[in-house]
Amino acid sequence: MQVHNRYQRPILIAETGAEGDLRVPWLRYVCDEVAAARSQGADIHGICLYPVTDYPGWFDGRYCPTGMVGYPDAQQDRPVYLPLAREMLDQQARFTPAPVRYGAGQRVAGTIQEPVQA
Repeated sequence: MQVHNRYQRPILIAETGAEGDLRVPWLRYVCDEVAAARSQGADIHGICLYPVTDYPGWFDGRYCPTGMVGYPDAQQDRPVYLPLAREMLDQQARFTPAPVRYGAGQRVAGTIQEPVQA
């Protein structure tokens, strides 16, 4: 909330992630904090998980399991880290508004009336 209060601008949480078994709890923590800030009025537009793929360490080339997908195998297929993929789907559902449906006759001559929440 400090950043929101100071700048009064939309926010995007960028390049956030954790390594190994901390990936899922970290994403959940970030999403909980975003939900809390949004409930207090912060205009947060999204969260960018970074990196989405595992990578070699910058300085030592070590394997860094940070992404939702791992290194490609011999067939160039990348394994999916299912715990993080599931958490991403759960968080996406959490932050996605309820589907909007339109009743019969609500779109007339290009005019769209207020939607009915499903």
